[in-house]
Parts: sequence; structure tokens; C-alpha cells
Amino acid sequence: MEIQNIAVTDSGKIFGTTSWDSDLKGNIYLSEHAFLLSEKEHLEIIKAQSEIVALLKLTQLLLSRYEEFHKWLDLPKELVDLSFNDGLKNYVTTYGRFDWVFDELGRLRLLEFNSETPMGWIESIKFTENAHKYYQKTKNVNNKLRDSLKQSIYERLISIGKLDGSIAIVGENLNNNKEESDTFHFLADIIKEITSEVIVCSVSELKAMTDYDYIDDGIYFEKDEMLYPIDTLMTFHSVEGLVNDDGGEQLIQLIEENKVSLMNPSSTALLHSKGLFAIIWHLYKTTNEFVDFSETIEKYIPFSTFNPDVFDKSKKLCVQKKLNHREGSSIEIKLISECKPQEDELLVFQDYIPVKKMLFDRLIRDEKGNMVKKTVQMQHTIGAYCILDSFAGYYTRLSEGICSAYDATFVPTFVGN
Repeated sequence: MEIQNIAVTDSGKIFGTTSWDSDLKGNIYLSEHAFLLSEKEHLEIIKAQSEIVALLKLTQLLLSRYEEFHKWLDLPKELVDLSFNDGLKNYVTTYGRFDWVFDELGRLRLLEFNSETPMGWIESIKFTENAHKYYQKTKNVNNKLRDSLKQSIYERLISIGKLDGSIAIVGENLNNNKEESDTFHFLADIIKEITSEVIVCSVSELKAMTDYDYIDDGIYFEKDEMLYPIDTLMTFHSVEGLVNDDGGEQLIQLIEENKVSLMNPSSTALLHSKGLFAIIWHLYKTTNEFVDFSETIEKYIPFSTFNPDVFDKSKKLCVQKKLNHREGSSIEIKLISECKPQEDELLVFQDYIPVKKMLFDRLIRDEKGNMVKKTVQMQHTIGAYCILDSFAGYYTRLSEGICSAYDATFVPTFVGN
């Protein structure tokens, strides 16, 4: 694993959209780096991810049996119940991403699973393809990512009987987020090769309608006082967020009645819960359910718990996560001695993993507002896409601390030297 440097360009946009680095203040510029994995590291990630997918399928099944753990998911009961009817018989996700790191000793560890994170598709598909011309001696394992995503969406639409229906790609607030808007339109172009009725919209433009005399029950896209029926939601506004929003109860009813479907199975809400690893570790420690996965859990999944008092006394630091927050900005590295459960908010505590760092030339603003290069220590987060239950490509980010929207630099990832 290493960083290589090439001179791509000075600064500016690429494809008229998000580039490889930005500071969330409208400054868009290009990185001059690529992240290189050895063939051995790449194959280890593929093998580990295959084992984790099998583990997550079993976990979904077990959660349907152990109702006492549902409160630890911090999800609406209606969504949890729905999840067990939409997922156990399908792929673990239509599209998702595992976030991996190599620790300071070179050991591969899993940070979390993301199933509804919208960013990264343009970078992972188009930017990586174009950057690869500077790294001809390496392998671009993202070269089939676009085709895999398209095939997975096609199979999902077939399985839910909505191939000829309309699809809404849904985000938080597209008018104020150019990166999200560009990404969604990029995805829409892919889906239009499958079905022509694709709408890109914000969640506020959708309306759940039931029990009206003049219109069929369903989800509608509302624009210019017109209502357009939606058959499938490809939502990047979390499904639990949709259920908790106004109209959430109606949405559950419509899904149950097959009036509308979700592109990602609703069961993926179980898998991106911050409490998932703590539940896995609890079941592993207290039952024999995971006897076939003991090595996988011990090797790749950091110890996680809802009770910080059970941590190994030799350890000083842990990672504290809020269950009802999805962004990295809500994650804190804390002294274990200072951690304690809170009555008003569910928290999960996870082993702190010291991540291997590397020098990186980052563009930052000086006190005069000028863009300057500064060499800093950066840690990596290797996003590995999971599509059709298989590895499909990489989306790697570098950050000075915990990776979040406020501190992340995309770098194209290639395999080889």
C-alpha cells in the first residue's frame, strides 16, 4: 500500500463536476496522487469481504429471531419488521460499500458498512478510468464497476416487478448540493439504459398519498402543481429518515402493499446501523450462532459494545458513535475512562484502530486565502463496493482525522506497483 504522485493539472474542474479534492467552500481542484494496493492486499480485501457478506446474511436472519436486540438498532419498529420480508431472500444489498483500513501493523480491519451513501460514483467510475492512463503498469479493478451497478439495478427491478415503472433518485436537498446533484444525474444516465422514466429530486418534492378519492394510493413527485407517480425509490436520504419523516407511516403501508418499492432492500437499514457490530459481538460472546465465523469476527471486526465498562483494561482509547447519526462528523475518539452510556441518546463504543498513515501533499488555504501545498500525515479509508454480493471496485479517501464530508480527499485506487 502506497501513495504515488503524478502531475495531472494545476487546478480546475473535471467533467464539469466534483473533482478529487475540495474544501466544502466551493473550491474544486485536482489531486496529483493515486493509491496503490499490492496484489496481495487486494486479494485479502476480496476474500475478507466475501466472508463478511456471508456473516451479514446470517446476522439478518438472527435479528429476525432475537427481537430483544431490535432496540439497539435505533430503527422504527415498522421498518425492522418490514426488513425481514425484503432482504433475507435477496442479495445483501443492491449497492453498498464496506469501509476498510490497514492498521499500523498492516492488519486489515473493517470500519463499517454503508448502503445508502451517494458520493463516490463519478470518482470511482469516470475519474479512476481517466487517471489510469497515468498508471498503465497497474490494474484498474474499477473497470467493470459501472456495468456491475447497472446489472444489480436491473436484477433488483426484475425481482420487485418494477422494471417498467418510474424511478425517483432521492437526496436531501439537491438545490444546495452540486456534488450530490451531479452524482444523481450521473446515476440517472446509467438507469436510463434500463428504463426511461427516471426522476432526480429532493425528498421534500415527494408526497405520500393514501385514502384520496381522486388519485391512487402511492408516492408522487410534485412539481408545478402536477403529481407524477413513483414506483421505485432509489433513496440516498436514509430509509429510516424517510420512515421518521412526515408521511413515514403511509410509506410503510405503501411498501407493504407493493404500491412502491425501494431500490435497496429495506433490510439494508439493519446493516448500516451503527449498532450492528455491537450486536454481532454480543451474539458472538454469548451464543454459538457465529461459531463458523469466529475467525472472521476476531480478525476483521473491531470489538464493539454498548457498555464501555467491558473494554480490555489495557486499552486507553475507543471510538464513540451516535446510533442515530450517519455522518463521520458525529464520531469521536475518546478515553475509555471518560465514556459512559447516556440516557437521552444511544451510543456505541468501538475499539480504536490506529490507522497506518502516509505523507500526502494536500492543497489548503493559507491565511491570505491562497491555495498552497502542504505535506501532511493522512490516513486512508478504503471503500470497497459490494454489488451482487461481490467486490466491485474501490472508492478510497484520505483524511487527517476521522473521514467525513468535512475532511476527505478522494484518490483513485489501482492494484500493482
